[in-house]
Amino acid sequence: MIYSSFAVCVGIIESYSIVFGIFAIVVFTFILMKEKSNAKKKGWATYVEHSFVFLPKLVPSSTFLSVLTYLALAGGAFSLVNL
Repeated sequence: MIYSSFAVCVGIIESYSIVFGIFAIVVFTFILMKEKSNAKKKGWATYVEHSFVFLPKLVPSSTFLSVLTYLALAGGAFSLVNL
């Protein structure tokens, strides 16, 4: 949050991009480390069957339908924002 406040004080879009990029890299790295750690535990197969890395699968039997559903939801939200 401190570095985000520096970006706000500067007010340049590049500063926001740098802060967001570093944040995304750090968070994504830790998420992958946690997924690797959880893969060794009991119940991993069930977890993978019912979820992605960030979001739950809306249709557990089909990854394609889950991705398609999320894309449709994102498109609907985007169209509502741009009314």
